[in-house]
Amino acid sequence: MRSSSNTFRLFVLLALALTYAMFGSTCLSLENHNALQVESIIDPNLAYDPHPPDGSIHHDLWVALSWSAGRHVASHDVYWGDNFEDVNNGTWNTFKGNQLYTFFVIGFPSFAYPDILVPGTTYYWRIDEVNDLHPDSPWKGNIWSLTIGPKEAYNPNPPGGAEYIDPNVTLSWTAGIAAFVHTVYFGDNFDDVNTVTEGPYQLNTTYTPGPLEFDKTYYWRVDEYDGFATYKGNVWSFRTKPSDPNLAHYPKPPDGAIHEDLWALLSWSPGRHATSHDVYISKNLDDMNNGTWETFWGNQSSTWIVIGFPDFAGRSTGLMVPGATIYWRIDEVNDLHPDSPWKGNVWSFSIPPYTAYNPVPSDGARFIEPDVMLSWDAGFRAKVHYVYFGESYSDVNDGMGGTYKGYVVDTIYTPGLLDLGKSYYWRVDEFDGVFTHKGPIWSFTTGN
Repeated sequence: MRSSSNTFRLFVLLALALTYAMFGSTCLSLENHNALQVESIIDPNLAYDPHPPDGSIHHDLWVALSWSAGRHVASHDVYWGDNFEDVNNGTWNTFKGNQLYTFFVIGFPSFAYPDILVPGTTYYWRIDEVNDLHPDSPWKGNIWSLTIGPKEAYNPNPPGGAEYIDPNVTLSWTAGIAAFVHTVYFGDNFDDVNTVTEGPYQLNTTYTPGPLEFDKTYYWRVDEYDGFATYKGNVWSFRTKPSDPNLAHYPKPPDGAIHEDLWALLSWSPGRHATSHDVYISKNLDDMNNGTWETFWGNQSSTWIVIGFPDFAGRSTGLMVPGATIYWRIDEVNDLHPDSPWKGNVWSFSIPPYTAYNPVPSDGARFIEPDVMLSWDAGFRAKVHYVYFGESYSDVNDGMGGTYKGYVVDTIYTPGLLDLGKSYYWRVDEFDGVFTHKGPIWSFTTGN
């Protein structure tokens, strides 16, 4: 058995050496490549020309390290570990031995260090050149590093948070280690993309979602499958470029956002030729779209404005209140341009009401599963939620007949296994630390 194992190891070593000799450089012959490296190093007695290259991403769970020997070397001390300081100091657990040849295998069966490498980990290594007959020996080598790629998809293109992306973009990424199929999730809602669990497989690492809308944020995620397990990816985002570069774009808060305060800093990216900006703000969509005089807040050079905050200019009275939807528009102005002004898009954001809203299941829903979990969006600044649930509208409305189920901190409530084919009513009152705000009564009917 020992002879067979040694023969196998010798075969692998020869194969690795041959592979390195044939493919160690893609641009220069090995001889010329090494000559250039010798000329570039400070001390020719040091090991140099590491493979994998210093700082590289490695796409396997084992690695064959190799290097070019220093000028006077007779043997090589090898150091390896996942802690820079330990490798730099040569602590005992990082020393892997002294050897004659200029490559070292880690993480491969039948070799001295067969433990596979850990995805997402950065490893450090160092080669000290040794010659016991030379008075300057040993020569401490430079520290090189490599990072094992993660199991998850990474290196997205466009990068996360990118802007001004073409609506006809093709998405791409680097596959996780050993992944051979990929599931892509794509949409314009973060929560939907983050929570979805099923989708079609694909083999390639690109995805074209089709023509997208201008000036819109999209989210995407790639789950990797290696034949044994699925590795959920991070959610990345990008924003498409505006349809007209002369228009104000990229509003903050984003168009349609929920805003959790009674003041707001509105900002935007200016159009291409803008020298100033006409600002319109209102709670009335038609007035905002028509630019009536009461919606015009003035012309300014800055690309931001504060509303609802004391000591800032602006007509904020009665504007920033719970339950309100605020519409705003920026017209770009350049008095020297014949096409000025450029009328902007109407954007909006909403402040939550004091009461609970957006129930799940929706009010009046039918054919609901009897083990349903109820959820809702919290009212403005709500700290706790008082839940009422029962079969009688009036009892739930009055809080009678045992319908009060206590308070919860999270915005979910599970009533337990319900009867089939029956209607139920529920209500959530919100407590903001000072006042309790009675919520509307919602209903649903279970399926038969």
